[in-house]
Amino acid sequence: MYSVELCQNSINYCEVSYAERCVLVLGNERKGVSETELKLSHLHIHIPMFGMGNSLNVSTARAIVLTECANQIKTKSKHTFY
Repeated sequence: MYSVELCQNSINYCEVSYAERCVLVLGNERKGVSETELKLSHLHIHIPMFGMGNSLNVSTARAIVLTECANQIKTKSKHTFY
């Protein structure tokens, strides 16, 4: 279980080796991921950003992380994805 949340212990989402079966938890734009979900997560990950902004729309963040996750799984897997 990976929580997408910028926090003290979070790591860059590109540096994660995603398991073939995993759960991505994203919070809403206002409150982020809950403390309970953060405690249950195996890893906290973030999307590095440059400039003044420090948050993305949740659907944009989901697309960015899910693309990386799917590409890694596709590369590792013997299955063909269409």
